[in-house]
Amino acid sequence: MARQQKNTTSGEMETERLRLTPLMMSDADDLHAIWTTPEVREYLWDHRVLTLAETREIVQRSQKLFAGQECGLWTIRQRGDAALLGFCGLWPFEQDPLPELLFGLSSSQWGKGIAFEASSAILDHAFQVLGWEYVPSSADPGNQRSHRLLARLGFSRCECDHAESGAIAYSLNNPAMAHAETA
Repeated sequence: MARQQKNTTSGEMETERLRLTPLMMSDADDLHAIWTTPEVREYLWDHRVLTLAETREIVQRSQKLFAGQECGLWTIRQRGDAALLGFCGLWPFEQDPLPELLFGLSSSQWGKGIAFEASSAILDHAFQVLGWEYVPSSADPGNQRSHRLLARLGFSRCECDHAESGAIAYSLNNPAMAHAETA
């Protein structure tokens, strides 16, 4: 997984190239701009064009998750640069008791390894800080970029695809727990 440094008081994380910070209300306009572009929303938020008010509700929900569970959504920025590249995090959906790995980038940032690097840091947080046994995720059938990323991260397809949304379900077991079971 990614080598990260964590500031436990703020929830911020840094990787070799990236700075991840929990969503703040001041991020809402930039997030909304990314989330409403056609190529991003095609596989995010069920292809809905979110209103700015809905984006703010998501930010507020994420802040509540951080306060109670130390998880939610993080912004992704290059270290030393204020421009928002996208987001990544652990987001609750009804299908699974644990929040799912969720990620999205501005289309100008696709293919640069940013989603892999950010997702690796989030997975480290889920396994090393939160002590989760596994992390679920899912991707729409046509979202080949996400399927490739989840495979590269080590996720395996589950038998429990999400019938309502049509999404394909994945899961990644905590490697430390897998090693402990075989020892």
